[in-house]
Amino acid sequence: MELRDLRAYLAVVETGRFTLAAERLHLVQSAVSDAVARLERELRVRLLDRRRSGVRPTPAGEELVRWARLLVNAAERAQREVPARAARPRGWLRLGLLPTLVPLVLPPLLRTLRTRQPEIGLRVHEGLAPGLLERVRTADLDLVVLFFPTERTPELEFVEVASRPLSVIVPRGHPLAGRRAVRMRELEAERWVTYPPRNPGRLWLEEACHLAGFVPRIAAEVETAAQQRIFVEARAGIAMLPFQPPRGGGVRVLRLGPPVPEFRVGYAFHPRLDGLGAVVRPLLDEVLGDRNGLGRPSPTR
Repeated sequence: MELRDLRAYLAVVETGRFTLAAERLHLVQSAVSDAVARLERELRVRLLDRRRSGVRPTPAGEELVRWARLLVNAAERAQREVPARAARPRGWLRLGLLPTLVPLVLPPLLRTLRTRQPEIGLRVHEGLAPGLLERVRTADLDLVVLFFPTERTPELEFVEVASRPLSVIVPRGHPLAGRRAVRMRELEAERWVTYPPRNPGRLWLEEACHLAGFVPRIAAEVETAAQQRIFVEARAGIAMLPFQPPRGGGVRVLRLGPPVPEFRVGYAFHPRLDGLGAVVRPLLDEVLGDRNGLGRPSPTR
């Protein structure tokens, strides 16, 4: 398979039309049609369903999309990164972050890159773990920072770096709002704003409650820490967080323990598609493992 044919095929799938794909690639339409035809002959399958409304990939075509993105992205990375090996590492690292992890990871990582590898820039992509991991698998991202435990993909390498203490937020006016710290067993009667089942945030809560001898009562399920805070401010329940939110607003932050429940953080990457990731990974290990930075509870008033 030729890269130019795979690029043409991806353009057809992404635009839904041969004419639009030809315009994107600055080719005549017949060249794009010929590229798709060559792939179908070589693979001996029909890749596209032609409809009046446009084209859609067949099941075999969907599988080729996954591999085509991996191959095309890998070739583009090689073009960027092979020349960089002859000089000081430079370029853009494409980093995936969960929205909850952005305030936790991004500031210290940017500071570290500025002082240690100033010629490496970051392109940050936010999303949920399954989508970010798929983009790492297809080489659309270099690294993704994750909470653990997480669903693991055999093709990727997962590195769990550090554990950090969890906190609880309660709405202002809550009976515990005047406290600085609380034990988990004191929260048995509370209702919790948390994440869907199997999400790391939900697993941390269930594990902490289990160790304290009770099952959490779930008031609401959300997708992000911002949503979690809104629900808590609305007095829908209390929440467990892996970091200290900004002071002010309608919530109070309480330290937990002892014993102190912890969250775990690390990252994933594709071992065969290294590039700038090999340079940045040791720095990311430092950032995630820094007990004086990431995840350290700040004082509460």
